[in-house]
Amino acid sequence: MKERGDGSVTLGNQCPVAVASFLDFAYSGETLITDGNVDTLFQLASFLQVSVLSRACSDFLIGTLEVGNCLSLSSLAEAFGSASLLQSANHFVVRNFYDLSKTRDFLDMQVGVLEACLSSDALSVPHEEVVVMSLLRWTRHDLPGRQKLFPGLLSLTRLHHVPAPVLKTLRDSEVLLQDGRSCLALLSLAESRQRQDGGLLCDARPATARSYIYISKTEEDGETRHAFCYCLESDRWKELGAEPGEEGGGPAPPDPPGSCLTSFAEKVRFGSRSLGGSFLPQGVSFESELEC
Repeated sequence: MKERGDGSVTLGNQCPVAVASFLDFAYSGETLITDGNVDTLFQLASFLQVSVLSRACSDFLIGTLEVGNCLSLSSLAEAFGSASLLQSANHFVVRNFYDLSKTRDFLDMQVGVLEACLSSDALSVPHEEVVVMSLLRWTRHDLPGRQKLFPGLLSLTRLHHVPAPVLKTLRDSEVLLQDGRSCLALLSLAESRQRQDGGLLCDARPATARSYIYISKTEEDGETRHAFCYCLESDRWKELGAEPGEEGGGPAPPDPPGSCLTSFAEKVRFGSRSLGGSFLPQGVSFESELEC
């Protein structure tokens, strides 16, 4: 398409049927948007600044979003300046990152889109290891062009949520992580946080977060205290250590930033069915009441 000095516009290399649909809209204000003509209509509407038709095409494409086209529609929205389609496509990518990461299209994801995904709390993945492994796969796809981007992208992941044995394997065997001080420093920081926080980390993505029950018990002497954490997902108990410098030396349930208390009870009774079965910690048994 080329605009001439007399104000006319020449439309070249366009689908005749789609152009006919555009002209129908220009004269009647109505046209039928289909899978076959939406791309051309969107292009024409954006170029000629026909905002009503551009929004209609954008809404149509939003309704077609799926794993197989979300990245191409994100690029299309950016090219045609459609904020609503761009936002919807990028949100779809974040919400479907796990499925998308297993496709070949993922390997061609633009670095800006990947940065937004890695930074997002809303990223939908079963665990953080998926994020790190997907980043490694994306980087290897174009190693000469992407290796220099890798340290910055790795810093956007939450390495400290990757299991310690996996971190050790990555440190020992992954060449990308062994090259450069910045990657090794990120690994060391992740391992340090795991040791420091005892596995109770406060910045998990909601999709990977777990629900816990915290229980504290004070002995009859009024001084000796115990605190336990029960993970509903893994069906395991963990006894919490004492907080450093805490008066009386007793442990307390953690209150990390970003966590929320969904319920509270003064007493918990374990009756016909135990929490954690044979994994109940010492001092917690059936038919016992504990202060919370």
